[in-house]
Amino acid sequence: MEAKYAANAYYLVRHGEAENNVLGLLNSGAGKREYPLTERGRKQAAETAEFLRGEQPDFIVASPVLRARQTAEIIADTLGVPITLDLRLTEARFGSFEETDHLAFIDFMQTHGTRAIGAFELGVEGYMDIRERVRAFLESTNVAFSEKKIVIVSHADTLQELYAELFGEPIGSEQGDGRWFPEKGSCLVVSGTAPRSFMPSC
Repeated sequence: MEAKYAANAYYLVRHGEAENNVLGLLNSGAGKREYPLTERGRKQAAETAEFLRGEQPDFIVASPVLRARQTAEIIADTLGVPITLDLRLTEARFGSFEETDHLAFIDFMQTHGTRAIGAFELGVEGYMDIRERVRAFLESTNVAFSEKKIVIVSHADTLQELYAELFGEPIGSEQGDGRWFPEKGSCLVVSGTAPRSFMPSC
């Protein structure tokens, strides 16, 4: 981890399975329809909460999108720690692709452009923009806190850019085969030692 972020330990948690994941739909939760966790997603969050109980985190910061918020609430209820919602941890904006098939979106972006810069004319947020907001989050957190164990509940693209920022890697470097991908309900522990992960059984 980059020395400038090493004052705190971070627990990167992706939300549990949500209804839009089952349907294969993109959903940013940006003032539009939101999807709750499925029963499986709630079980995933509960298992991760039990793992985190042994880590004794100080507090949770979560994306305000419903599926992340519900995941954070399950963890908070188990651990008895407070939650703060932060827009900088929200899902990527999908613009005109909102509520469409995620595989069709990936195919379009690979054919017509790059996720790194997004597609401004279509309202699609690129990795560059995501990196900017997660960097701002980490920098302000680093100023406000020291020697804290912080649970971050967010979304796949956002967590991948946050991870890359923590380790000083290039924008978009966590995308693609063989790179770190946060599975639904999983937790990656990033502290002064090598990262370690927890994966729920369901």
